[in-house]
Amino acid sequence: MEWLSACGSSGQVALVQLTAVSLSSMDNLEYRARCLCLMGKYLRLQALQEDPIYVCGIWNKNKHEAWPETISVKDENSTEKDSEENGTRSQASSAKRAKMKRRLRAQRLLSLATEALTEGVSLGLQHNMLPSLLAEACMNILACVGPSDPAVTGQYLALFQSCCTVSTAVKVLTSACADTASSQLSALLSLRRNLLLSQKETACSMLKGVEFSLNSISKVFTQMSINPNHLNILSELPPNLKILLLQHSEDGSELYGALYEGNQMSENQKGKTTGALMCSKVVKTSVCPQALLTLREQTRAFGQDTRNALSKKNSVENSEKHQKTDTDGKLTSHFSKIIQDTEEYLHPLLTQFDFSFLRFQAASQAELEISKPKDKVEKGSFNKDKLPVDSGEYLVLLADRKLLDLPLESLLILRGEGVISISRDFSLQLLHSRLNGEELERVESDNKKASRVGKGSKGRADQSQRIKVTPDTPSNTFPVDKQNLKYIIEPHNNSSKSETNMAQRISQMMETHCKELNHLWEEFKGIKQKSLTDLEQLLCKCSAFIYQGNEQFMAKIPPSKLVSLSLCECRLALLFEQAQNNGSAFGQSNCDMHKRPDQLFLEKHSETALLLSLAGVSCVVLNQWPCSLEENLYNMAMILDHLLRAGWTPGQTLHSLRKKNRKDPEKFFDPYREEEEEDDSQKTITPRPTSNLVLYGLPNLIFT
Repeated sequence: MEWLSACGSSGQVALVQLTAVSLSSMDNLEYRARCLCLMGKYLRLQALQEDPIYVCGIWNKNKHEAWPETISVKDENSTEKDSEENGTRSQASSAKRAKMKRRLRAQRLLSLATEALTEGVSLGLQHNMLPSLLAEACMNILACVGPSDPAVTGQYLALFQSCCTVSTAVKVLTSACADTASSQLSALLSLRRNLLLSQKETACSMLKGVEFSLNSISKVFTQMSINPNHLNILSELPPNLKILLLQHSEDGSELYGALYEGNQMSENQKGKTTGALMCSKVVKTSVCPQALLTLREQTRAFGQDTRNALSKKNSVENSEKHQKTDTDGKLTSHFSKIIQDTEEYLHPLLTQFDFSFLRFQAASQAELEISKPKDKVEKGSFNKDKLPVDSGEYLVLLADRKLLDLPLESLLILRGEGVISISRDFSLQLLHSRLNGEELERVESDNKKASRVGKGSKGRADQSQRIKVTPDTPSNTFPVDKQNLKYIIEPHNNSSKSETNMAQRISQMMETHCKELNHLWEEFKGIKQKSLTDLEQLLCKCSAFIYQGNEQFMAKIPPSKLVSLSLCECRLALLFEQAQNNGSAFGQSNCDMHKRPDQLFLEKHSETALLLSLAGVSCVVLNQWPCSLEENLYNMAMILDHLLRAGWTPGQTLHSLRKKNRKDPEKFFDPYREEEEEDDSQKTITPRPTSNLVLYGLPNLIFT
């Protein structure tokens, strides 16, 4: 009895103590925020104990609608009269009233919990609360509010994902800076970790000094905390984006989804624009963690099988140039199985959304497909007017780390004609950080405001100050200076005729665009032939860069050096890496054997994209799996043509490339192949690459 009495009163004692500490911590708002979050968690658990069926059914719309919210006085009176006549009905009525009282108490507790949690989160954001504590508070808010108010639930779900991304970024940064002697940033991060674990009173003041130094020298470290304005950043994102958020719970047993889109639509002098982004729907479904683990293992095995197949294919080509194997068919079947399993895993969640905006678009989408450049050198072979930048929807997938290994862009449900771009990112905060603080984005906003006012003398008077970018830059796009585009070509250590032809085609490709840009590109061939200092200077000063090589980009520059750089001026990184040529797969395997597990971890495509994004790059395009050098050159040729000549955005270019691959998967045409190399019957026998390239970050950049 004493134990039961203690259990029954311990919760109330804890609540009283938390309330007392909260009221006595008015000067220390961080402690007050923690107390409020704990109070909210306790109140939610009390509501769960009071009426578990109601609380657990908040996310179940059918059960929730079936439950009555109130019981009227008339029903009570009639029930009392009936109870006098029938004892059974009286017992049923009493049970119903007791159930309704419990439900009302549970609703009241949930309301109090939501109030305490939202206040705690607000204070925590302003005083740099640990992301783990904010994440727990957000999950409690989701459990209290449910999907009935998507505008609120969507905000805290996005905040939860941002907290998870920050935690992941901390782990990646720790792995990159494991060697304290490699850079000043690594040494300061190590000192900060030790100070956080220290119990000495002097550690607090030292910690503030260390964090001040880290904020001053490192762009990456500024991303290791949650933006205090996180709950308002949706209004600062481009209104032409549609955002689909996919996030697992901490234990991986539940999958949340949210759709963010413009809340209104209006017409102005320049055309159609949408209002500020807001969450239109939030859903949740139960999933099997083991199923996702198996799916990710299949994806990893596909990457390894692709590497092995390319190595065998090169060996076959050395002995018999045109010998056919069934390797490509097996890889295609394997990839199709991965897409099918991904569809099955996400189907219960995605089918709850209305993707009608992806299935129909008023503008003709036939013009969005990539076409063959019939004239390799004729400028204007693409008509820029045929592809309005705002002629379709830009869909951004905000997926958690567990889903980023999967080919999400290939899902059947997302293959509508109304979408012209499918990109991905790690969280809403990271997507926003690619825009925040950039002067050119503010200039773009000023131009949009001026266009709504109309043409006038005042607009012409300050035009010299307001317009710093190309006048015909479409709205809701962000300019990239093509005159400051650099490229890094890794030499291929092979003297075969095919490799020589590859080098000639790369040179021809670059010379073609160098002529178009008035020879303003800086040639930087061969990372091994240049010092690391030269490479760092190139990355920091360029507006965009292209890397083409056999190995991963992160194998060429130490991660500790990369995270020490500030790449805010670099808007676009095109990484055509993992190109397998003769002997490269064997050499790569030998090289990987001598690397630490954390080094191999950082060379994965998602970790590479995360490190570059944290350093300040706005958009990262790279391969998910290894590919042949032929495929890499094809992708490079088509992407450069459409970015530089046609004026397409990276998101449009990659999505159109995927559509073209699905419609004609057996062969492709390389616009930079010399006509003398092959006859016409052999020019299009090269297998077309699968949906390998992915885009992290802003999809609506445009070269000016």
